[in-house]
Amino acid sequence: MEDKPMYYKDLAKIFGKHERTIQREIYKVKKKEPNNPILNNYMGDSWFCWSSDMKEVISLCSKLKSEKTEEVNTIT
Repeated sequence: MEDKPMYYKDLAKIFGKHERTIQREIYKVKKKEPNNPILNNYMGDSWFCWSSDMKEVISLCSKLKSEKTEEVNTIT
């Protein structure tokens, strides 16, 4: 498989989410792990990840359903 760059819009299509939602999630993770090289790939102003790094990007942005429920309960 060819290693190609993946942008916010590509991730949004894969997950069926809005591009802005993907941007927010990656921004949150980047704040927690500012030195992670996978989260700091830019071409000009555009963030991207390599298709070979998708698995790690997904694991960094993923939450267990129980964690998601706790987050919602603390807000209300």
